[in-house]
Amino acid sequence: MYPRSSGPTQAAVVAAVAGADSGWPGHSLLGRLRASTRGELLNIGTVVRYGPDREVIEQDAKDTHALLLLDGVVKVQTTDETGDTALLAIRVAGDLVGEMAAL
Repeated sequence: MYPRSSGPTQAAVVAAVAGADSGWPGHSLLGRLRASTRGELLNIGTVVRYGPDREVIEQDAKDTHALLLLDGVVKVQTTDETGDTALLAIRVAGDLVGEMAAL
């Protein structure tokens, strides 16, 4: 995670993202929301930046939060009892991840 001072403020990120109607993939959560609803959703969260190749949600964790991707690409993987890893999905900007762990 990068220090909060090393990038734009949360308000600047939310304002830029909320107004980006055509920039979100149509299949993503943010791509399917109206601009006003998208802005409301973005205003209740906290912007956190993760570096490349960092695990952002741990398998079987009992998290109380979900992540809404504003930029980048995330692999959703699972590891079985033998240690083998399988790719389940690729998530992109506009997608929600970790919602099942947070339920």
